Order: sequence, then structure tokens, then C-alpha cells
Amino acid sequence: MISELIHDWKKYCIDENFIGIGSTRKVFRYYEYVIKVNIHNMGYSQSLKEQQIYEYMKSEGYGHIFAPVYLVNEEVCIQ
Repeated sequence: MISELIHDWKKYCIDENFIGIGSTRKVFRYYEYVIKVNIHNMGYSQSLKEQQIYEYMKSEGYGHIFAPVYLVNEEVCIQ
């Protein structure tokens, strides 16, 4: 499931899956996954920081309380 979502994430970013918008990202939910589409370059920076925090917390044994970050690129973050 996650590999298909990573490969073809745009097809899941539809009105029925829309859950919110901020100043830098538009967010969609597909089952247990969240797709954050960057609408400003700051959104990419936020996603990179979230990935760093997740990796650090995981290394400290607290990864289970955070949503895993599966993909971060300049267009999208999938958690």
C-alpha cells in the first residue's frame, strides 16, 4: 500500500480526502496515511524538520508515539 501511495500520491489528493490547509501545506488523508502537499517552499522545510524529529525520537525509543515519515521531497510529505 505505501509503495503505491508513494509512487502515485497525486491520485489520492482529491476533495473527498481533504482534511485541511495551512499557509504552507494542503493536507489529505487516505486510510491511515496523511499526504501533505507543499504549497510554499516553507512546507518542504517543515517536512524535513518533522522527519528529523521523528528519526531522533525513534532513535531515543519514542518512535512509537509519532507518525512515521515515509517520504519527504519538494512536492510532498507522506506520513
